[in-house]
Amino acid sequence: LSDGNIIIAEGSKLIKMSLEDVIKDTSFAGGAGKFVGADSDPDCFGKDSNLLGLSVDFLEISNKVKDYTGDVIFALINKKKIVMINSSGVCLDVIRPSNMHSRNYEIRNMEMRTIDDEDHLFVVGRGSGNINRSYLYTKNLTTGIGKACFTHYATPGETNVFSRKMKNVKDIAVDDGNNIYVAHRGNIYKYALTKDSDGNYCAPNDAKDNEGANKKYDRAEIIAGNISDCSVSDKHCIAFYIDIDPDDPSIMYMT
Repeated sequence: LSDGNIIIAEGSKLIKMSLEDVIKDTSFAGGAGKFVGADSDPDCFGKDSNLLGLSVDFLEISNKVKDYTGDVIFALINKKKIVMINSSGVCLDVIRPSNMHSRNYEIRNMEMRTIDDEDHLFVVGRGSGNINRSYLYTKNLTTGIGKACFTHYATPGETNVFSRKMKNVKDIAVDDGNNIYVAHRGNIYKYALTKDSDGNYCAPNDAKDNEGANKKYDRAEIIAGNISDCSVSDKHCIAFYIDIDPDDPSIMYMT
């Protein structure tokens, strides 16, 4: 956070701690010291911000969100909703798949990226019944304009395309607006992004692997059931979570 603190997902709750002295902020969330939400949260227009018994999958932060002052934390909860809170632990809004597009698909991953001094939220997911159906949603948080790049799409007869990577996507990352990266079954895929007139960045559902600017980065093979020691010079270890350095888009971090 901009105030020098950190938000931590601890079980089914969010807590705030000081990075300097590692002490939990007991004033967080109205003095409760933890944000757990509510089934009908009065701070979120009666929306369901409840975290109890659910998993906190990912956390992102932005201080460039339209109509809000200061830091806004985005918490992906149980692949079903994104709960937005401020740095004091007060709910601001709840985003569900139906708010991003017309279908109630699960949320597989999200990514926040600052591009040209504007913050962008990228969300990917797949159908719960038909996991071959997928979507990519992006929103320019600074202008407040969002866009469903594609929804309920599976390229017939094609498996090596962007939309089909949502089936087993582990993580996504975005650089300085040129590309989106997908960690899928240990490999990393790069797909070119295009900026539209509203300032949103999208990649088409049928963007093919290894075509044009798109590229597949192969992982090293698993040896005897164990992860390779990554001694192969032109391959990476099995990719789980990935991120791009905010100051240098040519550097990727991975676990």
